[in-house]
Amino acid sequence: MLSRKNYKETIRKQTPTKQHYTIKKLTVGVASVLIGLSFMGELEGDSVHADTMTAGSESTSVTSTTAQDGLKKSPQLYSQVTDTNNPSTPSSASSTGTIKNVTSSAAVQVKSASDEEDSDSTLAKGENKFAQSAVKDSVTDGKTSTAEINPAKLSSPALITQLNQSLAKISTSDALKANDELEIKATDPTNYPNCGDVDGPLFELDSGQLVNKDEVISLKDMYIFQILKLVNTKDSDFQYVILTMNRKDTADRSIYLFGTGSNYSDATVFKAKPNDTYELGKSGYSFTYTEPTTINGHDVDGSSYVTGSTYYDGWYLKPQHLQIIYSLGNYNPSNTDATSVGEIMPSYEKVPVIKYSGVPSNIISQPKVYIVGFTGQEFNVTDIINNYKKVLKGYYLQNPNVASMGTLSQFENGGYYLKTYYDNGNVDFKGLYHQIDDQGTMEVSVLNANNEIIAGPEIIPAGGSYEFKYSYEFKYYNWTARNPYVTSSAHEVTLKYAKLGSVIPVDENGNKINDGWQYVNDPDDASKATSPYEKAPVIDGYVAVSPDETIVLPHNLSSDTKIYYRKSIKVTYSGSDSKTYDGNPANFDPTTVKWSGLAGLNTSTLTSADFTWNTTDQKAPTAAGKYTLSLNPTGEAALRKANPNYDLKTISGSYTYTITPKMITEAQDVTYDGSYTKTYDGQAASVADIKDPTWTVKGLVNSDKYDHSGLTNEDFNWMKDGQPISGPEAGVGKYVLTLNQHGLDKLNQQNPNYQVDESALSGQYTYTINPLGIDKVTYSGSDSKTYDGNPANFDPTTVKWSGLAGLNTSTLTSADFTWNTTDQKAPTAAGKYTLSLNPTGEAALRKANPNYDLKTISGSYTYTITPKMITEAQDVTYDGSYTKTYDGQAASVADIKDPTWTVKGLVNSDKYDHSGLTNEDFNWMKDGQPISGPEAGVGKYVLTLNQHGLDKLNQQNPNYQVDESALSGQYTYTITPLTVVAVNHKGYDKKVYDGRPGVINLDKLVWDELPDGTNLNLSGLTSAYFSWDTPNHEAPTEVGRYTISLTKQGEDLLQSENPNYNFIKFTGTFIYDITPMAEVTVTYNGADGKIYDGQPGTINPAKLTWSKLPDGTSLKMPTWSAGDFAWDTADGLAPTAVGTYQIKLTDAGKAALKKANPNYDLSSITGVFTYEIKLAQTPETPGQTPEQQPGQTPEQQPDQNTNQSGTSENGFGPSARPNASTNSNASQLPQTGNDHSNTALAGLALASLTAMLGLGKKRKHD
Repeated sequence: MLSRKNYKETIRKQTPTKQHYTIKKLTVGVASVLIGLSFMGELEGDSVHADTMTAGSESTSVTSTTAQDGLKKSPQLYSQVTDTNNPSTPSSASSTGTIKNVTSSAAVQVKSASDEEDSDSTLAKGENKFAQSAVKDSVTDGKTSTAEINPAKLSSPALITQLNQSLAKISTSDALKANDELEIKATDPTNYPNCGDVDGPLFELDSGQLVNKDEVISLKDMYIFQILKLVNTKDSDFQYVILTMNRKDTADRSIYLFGTGSNYSDATVFKAKPNDTYELGKSGYSFTYTEPTTINGHDVDGSSYVTGSTYYDGWYLKPQHLQIIYSLGNYNPSNTDATSVGEIMPSYEKVPVIKYSGVPSNIISQPKVYIVGFTGQEFNVTDIINNYKKVLKGYYLQNPNVASMGTLSQFENGGYYLKTYYDNGNVDFKGLYHQIDDQGTMEVSVLNANNEIIAGPEIIPAGGSYEFKYSYEFKYYNWTARNPYVTSSAHEVTLKYAKLGSVIPVDENGNKINDGWQYVNDPDDASKATSPYEKAPVIDGYVAVSPDETIVLPHNLSSDTKIYYRKSIKVTYSGSDSKTYDGNPANFDPTTVKWSGLAGLNTSTLTSADFTWNTTDQKAPTAAGKYTLSLNPTGEAALRKANPNYDLKTISGSYTYTITPKMITEAQDVTYDGSYTKTYDGQAASVADIKDPTWTVKGLVNSDKYDHSGLTNEDFNWMKDGQPISGPEAGVGKYVLTLNQHGLDKLNQQNPNYQVDESALSGQYTYTINPLGIDKVTYSGSDSKTYDGNPANFDPTTVKWSGLAGLNTSTLTSADFTWNTTDQKAPTAAGKYTLSLNPTGEAALRKANPNYDLKTISGSYTYTITPKMITEAQDVTYDGSYTKTYDGQAASVADIKDPTWTVKGLVNSDKYDHSGLTNEDFNWMKDGQPISGPEAGVGKYVLTLNQHGLDKLNQQNPNYQVDESALSGQYTYTITPLTVVAVNHKGYDKKVYDGRPGVINLDKLVWDELPDGTNLNLSGLTSAYFSWDTPNHEAPTEVGRYTISLTKQGEDLLQSENPNYNFIKFTGTFIYDITPMAEVTVTYNGADGKIYDGQPGTINPAKLTWSKLPDGTSLKMPTWSAGDFAWDTADGLAPTAVGTYQIKLTDAGKAALKKANPNYDLSSITGVFTYEIKLAQTPETPGQTPEQQPGQTPEQQPDQNTNQSGTSENGFGPSARPNASTNSNASQLPQTGNDHSNTALAGLALASLTAMLGLGKKRKHD
């Protein structure tokens, strides 16, 4: 269990619990202090090691044995003791008995000592652990109290009896809750001693004297942590000392010592405070309480220390020593004697008891369950532990059956512990323990009284020991340091969690495919989990080796479960082949291809046609080079077909085929020759001058040609007159050229099918340059100065000569040269001048060079007088302006009269000429914006001299060079707008009706010229800026005359696009006519009729069919009236008799039709409209039977006109020919039963008679 100082520390993860024991230091022969820690375990199974320091320089080996070992080795020393009321009778070695009223199941064993009156006993074993506590290194000044103590007689005869029943054990059901915390009170150890109701007066040390505090202290109010028997005591009232802590006041850090007689019947009580030393009556024993201290910055707790002395009883020297009767934790009853015994102070603590390990704090917080009690007390959380076994996603509980009982402890990683050993009241040495890991490993050092290391440090693992043998300040020490970190019972309940493993997919080689899927928690059991899949899940690109096997998780749920997969088959191919160039295509053998990805892949069906070359034509190459072949789709299909049992997901790879060049290596396989001769011309020799050299190459294949073109000077090694030179020269001599490696590499590159070795080369080129006489000497040179108004000063030594190396010109003077000025004198003005060698000079030069025939001497020497530079800012300033009204003429710099120019730095009385500047000499800006040049438009123009103008001025003033940076100034030119009172326009346009809206053609619109004779700018004017005089102002479609007007937006546009004018108003008209479509001919035809019924015929216009108009549309029909049509009968009336008639469209009808179609000029309207009255059937009609014909009804017979009333839809009735009479008496026709008037019967008879006489023909117009 972690100490109260560190209970927030992260729980030690998955660390096996070490067995801890309290260790007592037992020494014989010296007054030394034992400071140790006692931890309880099973007596039968664990051994206890004691740190031992022997007196003098001899070392004593201390053998530690368990109680069980003691029983085996010395059975006469142990017996089971029966409680008795006669404590003065010592128990014999052979007596046995059973202790009564002991709640522990373990027997209490008591050691018998033949030289003592009372029996030494040990208590029942238990699982105790002594809490961590360290000893202060400071000690008292050695002073002890000499006050005599007379303790009362012990009232209880029991040496060791049953456990103290008055100290009720508190279970976890009595735990307190506060602030979400759970506090559980610890209970006393199971082997806690019961000494009866021992009490006694309380004494305290005050100014070196023991003072009775008039208070009786009861042992039942104290917590016993050690009982010691004082062997060879000089005071029978002090045979035992009981070391306790205050139960009632846990903040009280005093030690209460109960000194009793042989039967614990009475006691004297000492309240010991830190750094006090007490004489225990006249017993010869003393007690020291060492206060807590700090060693090297580390806190250590206080400790108790009891020691005896040696005295003379008149017969013998009797050395006093101590026997441990009870102590926290285990101790070895077979080795309890010691001259002094020390103990680390137990503490009262509140420490966490239930903890989680292996889980991040962000997943679950630590439980706030605390044990409150003294070191060595026990706890039991069995009835609540299950409440804290939480199911945590991704984690599982490793120890579901964790022990839920244990003892309080203080040992911790990083803690410091001290054991101090005294000699005659002074510190002899100290043992400092430092725990360095969770497994209890200790780093142990030996310190002197000043806390200086005098031996060590040594590393001692848990359960181990180390024997220090060393000398210090003329004393020899032998100290066995034992690691006290041993435990056998739990000191906290740690619920150990671990991260759940995962189902991990791996390939056949065990390589992880992905991170897998973590196990799934059992929702009802924190220690269990299940697989996320019952069987191997599907993974793209892989196939499970055992897809039908059920996934079984391992016992250790932290371990992963591997599921093996095979990859989907990926076939790859490679390989290579080669040949030497022979002029024939490459011959590829598919059996040389290497395949991988599937053992036993069947490739036997593949042919060369299944592979494609990477050549341009995808055919087998002939030329030397490196080529690749790839399996084409046909080959892939063939491969898959040949391997039907496998899913070949991908097939990839590349096959390399190399055609190596043919080697030409034999001597003189390649020979070359060539030559060239010239007269010296100052140009270096060049291999390019050697035309048509001869190259002979043996071993070419077929009719191959060898390309030796493109060789340059760098491709040859050069020699001149038998001596190597670095390259071509211009001098006279004979040059020999031989091909070098660079040239050979170039030829091999130009002829990739062949590789010529240097050893095969043989030949050379020769190049000869003949001497050239000196027939031309030239001279040149230049000098200059800045214009200063003085003549130029020429120096002949600055002339440069060429044509003859080493030409002697030392005799020449300025008089040998002539200036090219008019007066041939040295010039003054700026300009570029030349000097020429005059005849006197030529004669002098030839005379100075008599060894050369200087046939011609020519040249020129330049002397420049540069203009004076004017560069300072505002050295040249200018200004000028002009204003006019817009007149259509572009602005011109010529209008600016008498501009002002000021130039600083002129020499003497020179004048600066600024005349002749034109528009091109200025940069123009209009209204702040740059323009390309002068314009005529309204605006303010700013003119600044440009580079062209500056160059012109510099040319006009050759003695001066004005820099742009020296210029400052501008001209201004302002043009104001011209006012125009009115702008007039007129226009006319028309079209023949075509059914489409009229279109404004601005080309038909004419605008008056502006006052200056120019035309308006109409570039932005479109038809969108005009409006029609139609109701909706949109373009008309119908025939008519329309007016088009300029809109306000149009006026604004014209004003904005003609900024040089100020328009007052716009006037004018634009007429647009849509005329009818001319000479349109329409025709009509139709037919109508009825069965003779004696009634006049009717005209139905709906029976007419009209021709289409020329534009494909249909005529619009008027609302016809009776006067629009006429019968073509003699009387013009509707006929009644059987016959065929014509109906004609009257002039009124034609007029109505034209009116309904105003967009067309219907010049011709013609047609035929026939009307037929058919003969009615009678009973005498041949072929008829009196019976009704099939499919006929009495109401309607074949060919019967159902419009018997003489009217029809949109037709005109019989009003044109009224009936003479109406007979209401009807006769029934025999074959139909229809009723007809007598008039109808008469008409029928007349019609039949007319037909028989031949008068029933259709009427014709003659």
